[in-house]
Amino acid sequence: MPRCIGHRSLRGDAFSSATPLPCAREQRLLVQFLALSPRAQAYREGLEAKRVNARIHLRKILALAEMHGREAVARAMDDGLDLRAFSAEYIAHILAARATANSPRWTATRACAASCASTPPRTC
Repeated sequence: MPRCIGHRSLRGDAFSSATPLPCAREQRLLVQFLALSPRAQAYREGLEAKRVNARIHLRKILALAEMHGREAVARAMDDGLDLRAFSAEYIAHILAARATANSPRWTATRACAASCASTPPRTC
């Protein structure tokens, strides 16, 4: 049974030392990430191309999915793919901006601004 330390296999034959085996934890991380969206693989490839520490970004994005929901994160990832913005921080900023735009306080402010714009200005 091979063991995994980081990405090194400890089987003993020469082939296994040349071909690293991903740990079960890393495999679960990847499976969970790919289950977020049909375009998650493309986003992962973009992360790996632009970021040295893509695994950390994958973990952070999965944590964001637990906090904000899979659909919201998938939508933010789609936006990131369209804009070629690959990072967990980008996803977090998009989710925060959308949460602020949909908050009751912001909605009330927009409604007040709309009603003030529709009334004629008062003259003294």
